[in-house]
Amino acid sequence: MKKLIILCSVLTGGFFCHNSHSQTTQTVDTVKLRVVYEQFSVMDTANPGNKMKDMMYLDIGDSITLYDDYNKYVMVHLIKDLKSQAEVDRVINENSSKYNSSGVMDYKVIKNYPQKHKMTVGDRFAMEHYIYEETIETPKWILKNGTLTVAGYECKKAETLFRGRKYEAWYAPGIPINDGPWKFSGLPGLILKVVESKGEFSFECVSLEKKHEAMRDPQAGSAKTAKIRKKSECIKARQAYMDNAGAFIQGNPLYSAPLPAHNYEKKPYNPIELSE
Repeated sequence: MKKLIILCSVLTGGFFCHNSHSQTTQTVDTVKLRVVYEQFSVMDTANPGNKMKDMMYLDIGDSITLYDDYNKYVMVHLIKDLKSQAEVDRVINENSSKYNSSGVMDYKVIKNYPQKHKMTVGDRFAMEHYIYEETIETPKWILKNGTLTVAGYECKKAETLFRGRKYEAWYAPGIPINDGPWKFSGLPGLILKVVESKGEFSFECVSLEKKHEAMRDPQAGSAKTAKIRKKSECIKARQAYMDNAGAFIQGNPLYSAPLPAHNYEKKPYNPIELSE
């Protein structure tokens, strides 16, 4: 059990950990639909062809939604019932390349929990957890002409300027849920595809699955050492880490050995939010 918890922490970033062995975890909602998205991000704007790929999932309950890393979710559930360390090691070795995440956009978004009309957002870097809360902001959508089939559903088009970027979105009126990937919401149908105008970020549904299962407290097991900060402070910390990871983590007891020189070099970083 102890080993599983440690692995769970590593695979999920230790924040909103999917530890199904915890029978005391409170049920906060019922998952009705799980939507899996293929997400692409350009971190180096000088090399726009180099896109980081992540598989994300959106669990939709009656009032709460959770947007999180699908590959880490799968890996945790592959090992959750294994009895020996040898089995755990074997499964991880066999599946780690298949269920691999970029690690660049290591965030989670919970809407309407623990407070209604609020979003709880988690980010993880330098083996630290950062959490902030903000009011749910509905983008100001402009409905446009045009249709597109996404994951077998006929979708209609909408556009918006949101957090400093212009987006084109495709929503399915046949799925009457006004939510979507990441922080998107507010259209008369589930948002199945979103593309940023420069192509630097995109989200596209690849599968939908009806569910009827308990949604456990998505904050259960969140690290007690998590740094709960203002949003601006979390953004500033992430930028500082990308600018000079070595200097950022200097003095952290988790990094006792000297760091290689490349850790002090600036890494390409292109934040998805350019404004509040």
